[in-house]
Amino acid sequence: MPNTAAQPKPEPRPYVTWDTCDIARNQAEFLKEQHKEETGEELDDDKAFQQACEDWFIFESEWDSVCECLTELMTKINPNSYRWRADVSNFGWRKQDGYKSFKAEDGKKLFQEVLPNTECTFEVWYEEGDEEFAITNRHHDSPCGGERYVISLDQEWKMRAVARTNEDGDDLYWSKDEADWVTSENATIFSHREKKDFKLPPAAAGECVEWEEFES
Repeated sequence: MPNTAAQPKPEPRPYVTWDTCDIARNQAEFLKEQHKEETGEELDDDKAFQQACEDWFIFESEWDSVCECLTELMTKINPNSYRWRADVSNFGWRKQDGYKSFKAEDGKKLFQEVLPNTECTFEVWYEEGDEEFAITNRHHDSPCGGERYVISLDQEWKMRAVARTNEDGDDLYWSKDEADWVTSENATIFSHREKKDFKLPPAAAGECVEWEEFES
């Protein structure tokens, strides 16, 4: 009989990681191999590690790669570059919880908005099909880890439906009360959550209908 027992799920793996010690160790191993090939002699472990730590090009290159990977993920989840929301738990030595709403169009900007301004070691976690991702982080105020950020679209941020370029050259906005395109003062303000359940109405010929973020 075929084995029908449930197979264990594979261990989750981070989408991308940042660990300067691992980067330095990997570079040190490369330098040792390179030195052996070029001279036939062994390079001392401590000396190789020191040389790796002083090679800032390696760290800059790795950082750019990490940021590019996150930018690709952000584009997949949020192709229109709407606002993000970060919910953090166990932040810093006081283990605080909180949240932040912010704009970020690339990975470098998102890290700047979310992570503390100090040397960090982190993993980004993402499961295919999700509309959010998580960051687990360690630093001098949280050396054992436990600091966790969940990044998702800010569902409470406000939106307006806008019809671009009417015949007078002004934008028009949709009003649910009037069931028509009106000036901005009478526009209906939607949240991201409400927007999902609303079918955007058509506009006049030649007008481009789209959603616009609105800070109320």
